[in-house]
Amino acid sequence: MYLDYKNMLNEDDKNNWSKYILDHYNNTSIGSGLFFGKLGVAITLAKLGVNFERNIPLLDLLFDLNENTKKLDASLANGITGLLIGFNILSKLTTYPNFVNIRQELVKELIQNHQLSENGLEYGKLGVVFGVFFLKANDILFNNLSGPKDFEDIKNDIKQVIQEYTKNDIFLGIPDRCAQLDCSTLYSRIKIFQRKGYRVHLRILQSQGEACCKDCPLKDCLKK
Repeated sequence: MYLDYKNMLNEDDKNNWSKYILDHYNNTSIGSGLFFGKLGVAITLAKLGVNFERNIPLLDLLFDLNENTKKLDASLANGITGLLIGFNILSKLTTYPNFVNIRQELVKELIQNHQLSENGLEYGKLGVVFGVFFLKANDILFNNLSGPKDFEDIKNDIKQVIQEYTKNDIFLGIPDRCAQLDCSTLYSRIKIFQRKGYRVHLRILQSQGEACCKDCPLKDCLKK
């Protein structure tokens, strides 16, 4: 998509790449989402000039969603937020439909079930908030179906997380899975690298380790 955006692909390049993608596409080994699934592949094919009728990943996705949208979470990477952004992109292509019915169902589902346990961009609350801002700015259907207070709870969650992980006016990043096991695993891997003679840059990890858990094993490593 980037090469096409920069006008670096000619028609033969587009045809060759679209053929390669379709030849290697496997419905059973790929998810539904924007980042790692059928919708991401479908958008790529559409940008390469594949029409709606030949866009097999998109047709498979529409069949899957027609069967059940409630099995999806709200995430940006593989869930409803990403799907709404992706369908917004596709609906603006002149050779593709506007997908009104499925977008309506997805908006209603996102309004009802937008909370996630993680905080990050791909699979967490930050991704949902990012998606909401994008859709508010670019999607008339989304604005017609959602109200100003529908996502206030998750926006407030993110504000609190940002405040918690901001020190001396520096935002340290949003940890996704802060758990003792994760720190222990990371600590073990760092020690392996150090035994092999590699120098490990730990400045960023220091702030995350201190904020992560009271007895984080990274602290012993970070003192050296």
